[in-house]
Amino acid sequence: PAAAGKTAVARKLWKQLPRTALIELDAVKWLVSDCKSDDSDLRLAGRAGLEMAKTYLSSGVSVIVEKAFCRKKYLLPFVAYARRKKIRVLVYNLEAPWKTIEKRIKTREHHMSLGKAERIFGEYSRNLFKVDQTFDTSSSSIKEIVDSIKKDALRKSS
Repeated sequence: PAAAGKTAVARKLWKQLPRTALIELDAVKWLVSDCKSDDSDLRLAGRAGLEMAKTYLSSGVSVIVEKAFCRKKYLLPFVAYARRKKIRVLVYNLEAPWKTIEKRIKTREHHMSLGKAERIFGEYSRNLFKVDQTFDTSSSSIKEIVDSIKKDALRKSS
């Protein structure tokens, strides 16, 4: 969900991994001047992000895709591509209780209204799907989460 710490974790992890591209799908979405957060623009950003990921991966560059995949349908094309190409893929959820999310939205500059964040939180909660690991960012630091993901990635690659 929004304000769960996805961007902070992704950026810190990206800085620590060699030859890794960070694709922030929200940034890709906002490349369109009059972007709306409707299904059409979300699918467009997903397709553009997938093409970016394919380009990097085919050149031997690892990829971190950062996005609130509240619905599995947006994540599946990335996972399907990786499996077809026999590329290892790891999926993580970062979450926090609603009261923590609400506090984070209120206490920092955020591009999202509280109402929209609450709707996304509800959608996330209703559409949970199996991932490699879920982290509660209200009880784990960014460093702890990044260290855990790095350890997991190294273990799974050997």
